[in-house]
Amino acid sequence: MKTFKILTIFAILVFSFSMTLRAEWFDGEVQKIDIKAKTITISEIDPITDIEEKQEVLVDEATVFSGVTSLKDIRENDNVTIEAQYDEPTDAWKALSVEVAEAGA
Repeated sequence: MKTFKILTIFAILVFSFSMTLRAEWFDGEVQKIDIKAKTITISEIDPITDIEEKQEVLVDEATVFSGVTSLKDIRENDNVTIEAQYDEPTDAWKALSVEVAEAGA
């Protein structure tokens, strides 16, 4: 019985830990950059509903950039792909990586 309880607790911890590490991908056009708040707001078309949705994503020192060197290099109307992880304590999406398509074009 003790082994069953330990395995159950272990399974719950592993399942909840794996859920928190899931990342989402956002592809869209930059609508707004807020350097002070360190956020990017993008709009993307939901492929199922065909409705435009806006998403705000936080950028921090751990964010990896591709095509640009920092948040300051991103402009409105740039097409970006953002890999983000949901942070439950802050109730916000945090960018793991930001790629700017056709950077410098």
